[in-house]
Amino acid sequence: MKEYQRLADNLKSIEKQLEQAENMLNYATDELLIDSIIYEIESLYKRHAYYLRLLRELKTMAGEGYAV
Repeated sequence: MKEYQRLADNLKSIEKQLEQAENMLNYATDELLIDSIIYEIESLYKRHAYYLRLLRELKTMAGEGYAV
């Protein structure tokens, strides 16, 4: 249960970081900064997918007690 909550908290944190990075991208004008933010967003999406996969695997191992 604690592991599931830790993973869910990480997922929520990444979602907040994604929102912040996407907002930064809306106001960025420098080409290098735009590229940097795009790479950061791509990294966050991959990390999000990783934690989502872990949550689903944990749900499968624990049965149907958790909703993802």
